[in-house]
Amino acid sequence: MSLRFGLIGYGLWGRHHSRAIVQAPGATLTAIACRTEDTAAAAARDFPDVRVHRDYRELLARGDVDAVDVVVPNALHAEVGVAALEAGKDVLLEKPLAPTLEGCDRLMAAAARTGRVLTIGHELRLSHQWGGIKRLIDAGDLGVVTAAVMTCSASPTVRAPAAGVTRPARSARGSWKSWCTTSTCCYGTLGTTARQSR
Repeated sequence: MSLRFGLIGYGLWGRHHSRAIVQAPGATLTAIACRTEDTAAAAARDFPDVRVHRDYRELLARGDVDAVDVVVPNALHAEVGVAALEAGKDVLLEKPLAPTLEGCDRLMAAAARTGRVLTIGHELRLSHQWGGIKRLIDAGDLGVVTAAVMTCSASPTVRAPAAGVTRPARSARGSWKSWCTTSTCCYGTLGTTARQSR
């Protein structure tokens, strides 16, 4: 049996999530909810066989949606996530859980009250860059790895706006670090010790 997903949010990250859902074995993209006419038109063009809604509540009312993937601005995580849980849907929520402790508490209480699954997507866990690094480690090309550090930079020189991505207002995104993406402002460092042959 296929897990039938509704996707709420079809902006930059929502488009990535939609592709992941359709490529995942045992998952079906059943419906998409969009906030704007532009994103609704893009979703309809990209997925002509998937129903597109302009109100996420319509998606939540559907009986053919088992789980929802919520990819909206951070300030909406609690509102949309709680509504989805209360509609009887399992929820995959893009990180962070919510930008406030009160929002996090509301989400966790709704999950406990409804008995539905609430999980947070940590995309770096599944990023291709980690597979490449693991292959280098496994091959011994880096010596013995003793530490790994990942940081995000709040540098104003981040190229995301030049690529057509605009940062949302600080109050809507929670913090700069929650907005960073690996392709624009996250950097990894591996500490290694050289393996000596005897």
